[in-house]
Amino acid sequence: MACGRCNKCNSSDPCGCQDHGLPTPCAYTDCSDPTVERCDEVVCAECVTWCGPTTTYGDPGSGVQIVINNGERLDSILQKYLLILANGLGGCTSNDVLHAPYNIYTGAITNNSITVVWGGESSATVNITVAWEDTNVPGVWNWITPIVPGIFTQIITGLLPATEYRIRVDADNGGGTPCKSVAILATTLL
Repeated sequence: MACGRCNKCNSSDPCGCQDHGLPTPCAYTDCSDPTVERCDEVVCAECVTWCGPTTTYGDPGSGVQIVINNGERLDSILQKYLLILANGLGGCTSNDVLHAPYNIYTGAITNNSITVVWGGESSATVNITVAWEDTNVPGVWNWITPIVPGIFTQIITGLLPATEYRIRVDADNGGGTPCKSVAILATTLL
């Protein structure tokens, strides 16, 4: 509906004052079938960024600090919280001590290789290790190490076609006990 000049709301105003939410969203989306996508548009988490101010909890140097930076991507924030849920807030999860890398995702995938990409390395990181396992053979991990900090991509080669792999990017401060990252799943092409 086109509007001319709209200065006030009243019952005869056609400029949006009478608008209301749709009372029956199932009239335009089939909500009875859970296999049917209910959204007109899906926005991927890796494309959503925190635009608010940098937000923190805890004090620097306390070993219990969470930092959500302005410009940080939602997938990185979710990975950070998964690590905190699994390990608690402290060693390997606090922003101000050694922690596992965040923002882990895949790049190019072929029939025998997967490129893994990451960011969010801790300033205490000395070595990075990329670890992967065939999900059909759980518990048998393979490693590429050491990768120096600041190199944010690694191609894993020699993989089987059409096979799902679990991939981690672990960080070590030289003390021998790595901080394990979240694991992502990726499948090679046929």
